Amino acid sequence: DLSPNSTWFLLRKTFMDEKMNEYNIKEGDILKIGRITIRIRTIKFKKNNGNKNTVPNTLNEISDKNLQIIHMENKKLNSEHHHGKACRICYIEEETTENPLLQPCTCSGSMKYIHLECLRQWLSNRVFKPIENNQKCNIYLYKQPECELCKTKFPDIIKQNGNTYMILDFNNNFQNYMIVESLTLDKNQNKYIYIVNMDNPNNIITIGRGSESSIFINDISVSRLHCFFTINKKAKKLFLVDNNSKFGTLVLIQAKEITLGLDLKLHVQIGRSYLEFVSKISSNFFECCGVKEKNNSD
Repeated sequence: DLSPNSTWFLLRKTFMDEKMNEYNIKEGDILKIGRITIRIRTIKFKKNNGNKNTVPNTLNEISDKNLQIIHMENKKLNSEHHHGKACRICYIEEETTENPLLQPCTCSGSMKYIHLECLRQWLSNRVFKPIENNQKCNIYLYKQPECELCKTKFPDIIKQNGNTYMILDFNNNFQNYMIVESLTLDKNQNKYIYIVNMDNPNNIITIGRGSESSIFINDISVSRLHCFFTINKKAKKLFLVDNNSKFGTLVLIQAKEITLGLDLKLHVQIGRSYLEFVSKISSNFFECCGVKEKNNSD
């Protein structure tokens, strides 16, 4: 979990060698750009058949297929165990695996359930404010949604019956894209959502305070060109590179174990403290293992 004492890779100092000056970015990675924290929410590459992708509705089907809204009449769930359940918006009891009845808050009775698509439509009219839309990036100001009745904060992700659903539905026309969100320790503070187009001739996504940046962050702690992603569409991978920024680019360490290559330095930051780890082979392997060399001379 994110906290003031979280442990971070310091990318600028850890990967000083040009051959190591990159970090393979994955969904769920949390980055610190200056004093601004962001999370890589989604990375989506178009399929080889060239079909246009949209933002997936379920996380567990991101790489399997492009979901579409299916009318409830086409694929109904067995309603024997759901008798009496009805959506509090459309008042319909029927549900599908793509459009289930969810329980996103603590309301009970007739207000307990709501269809996923009804919830998305309701949220789209209340929590999103478009800030900028262009060929490089679509930016939205996002307010953490809450139930208008019980005032419970809606989660971004709901798990139900083995499926994981994203309740946020972003309008997006990009075929290859990345969704990035700003993070804050204050859950009541608004955050920004960036939908970044990865279809550009340079295969580079820049982050910085400069107006020409793909992801523009207006904060004094962020350099004009702070860091950038290089895109490998063939391998479907993203790599993060620090651009000698003033305060460095940090990646939150979420793994329980870290493998450090031989003679490589690992710089980490915990709070305001910096630590350096270096792996070395002892000049005398046997002494390193606690074994003393025996003299065989007479």
